[in-house]
Amino acid sequence: MTEQIREALSQVAVDTFEKLAFMFAFPEPGEPGQQIEDVILAGVVFSGPFSGRVLMGISAALLPELAANMLGLDDEADVTLEQQYDALKETLNVVCGNLLPAIAGREPIFNMEMPKILSQDEMRESESLARVRLEFDEGECDLAIYVDGGVKGSWP
Repeated sequence: MTEQIREALSQVAVDTFEKLAFMFAFPEPGEPGQQIEDVILAGVVFSGPFSGRVLMGISAALLPELAANMLGLDDEADVTLEQQYDALKETLNVVCGNLLPAIAGREPIFNMEMPKILSQDEMRESESLARVRLEFDEGECDLAIYVDGGVKGSWP
């Protein structure tokens, strides 16, 4: 089941970046290796049939493009840091919102908190249920789902 969740996380993330920000990513095979340099972290907590957190670490160099594309701006230089963080949080929100039904099916209801920008100290050290790395032309993005006590029920 863990490999199915990893595949779902990868597919949801790739689709989200393509549809939301017109950014094309390629999943890196296997588990992510080295930590991303100059990473910006964000997380969203969820609860429902199972609870946990989805974390995203993205190269800071990707944020201006992400925000500009989401806002429909031609020049990345016009994007403020606040807009970049908002774009990251919204991207994570969409990833999490599409990942949970991919794992649990469409019937269960989940509650998601507001995504937050995290410090390095807030990065979870525990074992993730699934983790993927996406490669972009200008940087990388790591995504991980952590589940408190594991996923109950069966794969849809």
